[in-house]
Amino acid sequence: MTISKQYIPSAGDIVWIDFDPSTGKEIKKRRPALVVSNFDFNRRTRFSVVCPISSSTLKNPIWI
Repeated sequence: MTISKQYIPSAGDIVWIDFDPSTGKEIKKRRPALVVSNFDFNRRTRFSVVCPISSSTLKNPIWI
């Protein structure tokens, strides 16, 4: 019997995410993303909050 370890990302990790399928003007391909949720949240929920990384610039950026 083999036991496989499952990867659980931590905040600050860069991961590859497949954003397809998507609707509208959302990203529609595989891209790197920054994990912003912490390890405990990711481990307990089996979900991660990520921010996609892109090289394109916004036409009308919103500055806060």
